[in-house]
Amino acid sequence: MRQRILREATRQFVERGFDGVSIRDLAEACQVTNAALYYHFPDKEHLFLEILEQGLENFTRILRNAREKYPASTQDCLKEFILGIFTQVPPESRGVMRLATQEMEKLSPGLREKFKEIYAKEFLHPLEEILREGQARGEVRPLPSNLLVWAFLGIFYPFLASESHPNFSADTPEILLSIFWKGIQP
Repeated sequence: MRQRILREATRQFVERGFDGVSIRDLAEACQVTNAALYYHFPDKEHLFLEILEQGLENFTRILRNAREKYPASTQDCLKEFILGIFTQVPPESRGVMRLATQEMEKLSPGLREKFKEIYAKEFLHPLEEILREGQARGEVRPLPSNLLVWAFLGIFYPFLASESHPNFSADTPEILLSIFWKGIQP
């Protein structure tokens, strides 16, 4: 039941945002009572936080695997990471990372800070480390690693919402990686 609620709530939050989803909506979609939903989650905020944390776990697992597979190549590591997201994470779950940046203000300050700390430690800092290692090997220009991370993520975040993005195709991840590495010059 808990996993069913999480799956449906993930779909609802990704499609409609935090404010667009009520506990009643979630209970109806899951075909349970409000009380059954509250049995598993104390409130909408904690349900949303758990969805964010599960999404982050998926992304960090893929990042760890990419880093283990390509420890000496920044480009191959980041390519493996992005392709892993688009091949291993269902479209409705990819949008969770977009929610993590666009909907965080909906959480209470304590929960927001808790997630921001986890997000930075488990996701942003490892990405920065990969790019710093690439700089040390001469593969990446000497720019602030946090700026490089946000430039990298910024290219992909719009496409994480779903495969229904008007410009999404099977080769979109490769095209976006090429833009990140080579820019848009011919």
